[in-house]
Amino acid sequence: MSNQHIKLRQVFLNGNFFSLWLGQIISQFGERLTQMALIGLIYEMSLVSTKEMSKLLFFMILPVFIFSPIAGVYVDRWDRKKTLIISDIIRAVLVLFIPITYKIILANNSTNLYPIYFIVFLVFSGSRFFIPAKSAIVPEIMDQKDLRAANSIASTTKMIATVLGVLLGGYIVTLFGAMVCFYIDSITFIISAISIAFLKRKHIAQPKSEENISNKIILIKNQFLEGIKEIKNNNNLRFLVKMLSFLMAAAGAIFVIFPVFANQQFHTHTNGLGTLISMLGAGLLTGAILLGKLFHNSTNKKMISISIISIALLFILLANVHNMIIACVIMFFIGVIGIPIIVCAETLIHEMVADKMIGRVYSAVEIIIHAVFLIAMFLMGLLGDIASPGFVFSIIGSVFAFIMFVFIAKELANG
Repeated sequence: MSNQHIKLRQVFLNGNFFSLWLGQIISQFGERLTQMALIGLIYEMSLVSTKEMSKLLFFMILPVFIFSPIAGVYVDRWDRKKTLIISDIIRAVLVLFIPITYKIILANNSTNLYPIYFIVFLVFSGSRFFIPAKSAIVPEIMDQKDLRAANSIASTTKMIATVLGVLLGGYIVTLFGAMVCFYIDSITFIISAISIAFLKRKHIAQPKSEENISNKIILIKNQFLEGIKEIKNNNNLRFLVKMLSFLMAAAGAIFVIFPVFANQQFHTHTNGLGTLISMLGAGLLTGAILLGKLFHNSTNKKMISISIISIALLFILLANVHNMIIACVIMFFIGVIGIPIIVCAETLIHEMVADKMIGRVYSAVEIIIHAVFLIAMFLMGLLGDIASPGFVFSIIGSVFAFIMFVFIAKELANG
């Protein structure tokens, strides 16, 4: 057995890491079910369009800008374990209101999904506290030398949950309707909270929050700006943010049009869409397993650069494919090549940022890349219904590939 496999096994058998991992994989599975169920609601009401997908994604992304600055500061000051548990419980309750609200909408013969989108906004607001807390707590339970292995395991198993959640979610929506997925998701949040409750950490004292409200507002502003400053002063973090921003710009455009693209290009419903996305997840899983073998001598920066260029080229190919099987193969390889971005981005932040700053830096990165995502998504919502999804998809891939190739070549030339 190789040293890489031994280290992965040792990390996985760490009881504290296992508690965090179990909570993450279960809740991740439920979240993917809910996302497929929400798309299923749009399909069921014959509202599938780039504009409607833009609305859904808008309410998913909006909490990033409202709550991430607050979450980043307070995750560095609150008990991170309690933050994770409370976030799970709140989201478990909120998800149950989606099917209730949907039944009220149908009873009134309405096609207005904004009440559901508001609940989606609240659910993803809870995620704004869970995500940085989950990332920031990893150094509390793992040694520095094991961070990359821990992030690799976390990314790998998250992809397992993504594959199963998307694949099963697509078929559950098709066979039984979307409501079942919301009930399952609520249960997964509760299971996640219970699992995380067993987590034991090193004792790391958290600074106390000031009681004065005005002081808290100033604190949030100043400490969030510290996260921005940390990124500006670190060349590798700046490179990471630039790469992720370009990637999220493409993702914002693609995610809006992809359900419409799949529906028109392959004449498929949520089950087919789930199959395509699950192949992406299967590729991410495979890539995570192969990561140590393929890139064991590569730097995090080099891995991210190679992955982004390769993904851009594969998306150009996907845009011109009309065969479902070939499309699934392409999605699989996009996943294989994409996993280094996820693993190396997390590792770069953990390696280069002090523990007390991780929450702030993580939230600052989240806001920057999601701002780019939201702008691209908004523009695609306006333009997506004008031209055919396949044509727009092809243009996105071509422009993205050209810009990324020039930018990365310049960055690597400058060292």
